[in-house]
Amino acid sequence: MAAYAISLLKGYHLTATEKRHISEVLESGQKCGATTKMRLEILSQHEQTYEIAIHTRERDSLNRLVPRRSLVTVKAVPRLVKSK
Repeated sequence: MAAYAISLLKGYHLTATEKRHISEVLESGQKCGATTKMRLEILSQHEQTYEIAIHTRERDSLNRLVPRRSLVTVKAVPRLVKSK
């Protein structure tokens, strides 16, 4: 389970996978993280609000790789840990 609850404040869309990766980057305390498909970069932080750049590469109609950079603003709230 992700350590942070991520909610989109500004931007087009975030998938569950992107939310999970953002949570993992925040939990590790780093400013960037990457997978084979995307790279996340934390641009700024103000309290629980983060501005994040998501870098991906997609194919266009001519099958060329085209870089895409999406800017999103999210609110990341730490989840409470349930005790057994």
